Amino acid sequence: MVFVSLRVDAFAAGESSGMFDSNVSQAAYGSTGVDLPVQMQSVQVNRPDESYTLPGDPTQPIVIDNNLVLPNNPPPDPLLGGFRNRAIQRVEFDTDYIPRNGRQGVGSTDLDLTSTVAIPFPLLVDEAAFLFTPDAQEHFLDGPVAPDLPPRLIDASLQIALLGKLPGNFVYDVGVQPGWHSDGSDTGSAAFRLPYYFAVGYRFTPRFLLGAGAANIDWFNIHWVPLAGLIWVPEDNTRLELVPPRPRLAHRFWIGPGFERWWYFAGEFGGGEWEIRRANGSPDLAELQDWRIINGMEQIPTNGGLGFRIEYGYVFSRHVQYQSGTPSFDPPNTFLARLGVIY
Repeated sequence: MVFVSLRVDAFAAGESSGMFDSNVSQAAYGSTGVDLPVQMQSVQVNRPDESYTLPGDPTQPIVIDNNLVLPNNPPPDPLLGGFRNRAIQRVEFDTDYIPRNGRQGVGSTDLDLTSTVAIPFPLLVDEAAFLFTPDAQEHFLDGPVAPDLPPRLIDASLQIALLGKLPGNFVYDVGVQPGWHSDGSDTGSAAFRLPYYFAVGYRFTPRFLLGAGAANIDWFNIHWVPLAGLIWVPEDNTRLELVPPRPRLAHRFWIGPGFERWWYFAGEFGGGEWEIRRANGSPDLAELQDWRIINGMEQIPTNGGLGFRIEYGYVFSRHVQYQSGTPSFDPPNTFLARLGVIY
């Protein structure tokens, strides 16, 4: 099964999700295992030189059920990885620290809790699923006095995506992510945003997938964003994921009992848009944007249980802009440290 998975509001909420999400793309398609019938009574087996007696009553016949259907559990897909045969595919909690780095800098401590639930949807086509991804984030800012920024920003959203397989080697992914993004004050309807996207992919080989699409991220100065990317897995321990907003080169260097450890080098687009209340009491919209280069290591659980990630990186090309016309400014470059727990 091949799917494309895109998290558009990563652009709008500082998430680090990819267009092709290997952790949930094959969710909810594993058939429940069928229990084999209890072994029927056995018979005595004789060879020319000796005999073996199997358990059971030798006077009873052997019954063979030709209607028994055994589960067809293929090995994990080399391109998109495996899946969990349950509704909850992934739960993750991340915390980021970005220091201010100067009087005109903007620092933050970010908390992010997200999960993904998969529900099969074989009504229109044979292989399709809904993915529901609630996400809650809180950002504690350390910024300049002028222009002012609030001390706290909040994101709460729910992504609803439909992924499926088309005739041939084509796959699709469409979704919408309604969310509320504000500083927690008594703000108006501008805090609500409704980004959406669509993408189509084609699998040229079992280890190469190419996709393209478009997204409307629903910012006041950015609307439509083109999407394009690829995934290439030259061998089982190496993955090249050139997909926005988090392209990544990953290498698996350790396989343990119930887990895998991967090292990776990634890029990331961070920031978001929030409705805020300025120091003078007037409402406004603020956008924070930056680019990041990240080096990290993660331990991924393969039999349930907990995993973790550790990342550090360089944050650059930072920009803060207001809808009201307050002059924008560019905070100095800084670094990032991230810790995460994965279930």
